[in-house]
This record gives sequence, structure tokens and C-alpha cells, in this order.
Amino acid sequence: MKLIMKTFLLLSLFIIVACEENEDVVINEDLNENSQAETIVDNSIEEEMRLEKEEEMRLEKEEEMRLEKEEEMRLEKELTEFLKNYNVPGIDDLNDLSWP
Repeated sequence: MKLIMKTFLLLSLFIIVACEENEDVVINEDLNENSQAETIVDNSIEEEMRLEKEEEMRLEKEEEMRLEKEEEMRLEKELTEFLKNYNVPGIDDLNDLSWP
């Protein structure tokens, strides 16, 4: 009888250990799935931040180009006004700035 009880307890112990090991595997799989989900979220956040940065850089570039164009137009206007105020010989068209 003692032998049967010891065998039964031993089998029970093996079953419990085996079940705990399987739970660990399931928990690890859940952790893997969660970490994969977090990685996907992190990647999407990084992609969104990269796109926002690219958009900011594009807007800065456009603003810089606009300011350069305004400066160019201002300088052209100043030169035209200067040439109107001071009669410079040899210039037929004040808007044609390609004269020598």
C-alpha cells in the first residue's frame, strides 16, 4: 500500500512539474507576442516621428527659399530704383540686368 501511495505521489509530482513547465512556455509565448506588439507600436511611432521631421525640414526649406526669393526681389528693386535716380548711360531697359 505504501508503495502504491509513493508511486501515486511521485506521478502526481511529475504531472505538476510538467504542467508548470508548460505554463512557463505559454507565458513566454505571451511575452513574445506582447514584445512583438510593442515592437510594432514602437516602429510605427518611430516612422511617424521620422515623417514629422521630414515634413518640418521640407517646410523649413520652403521658408528659406521664399526668404531668398524675397531678398533677391528686394535687391533687384533697389538696383532698379538706383538706376532710375541716377541716369546711367548705356542702359536702355532698367529691368534688363544682364547689361555689362
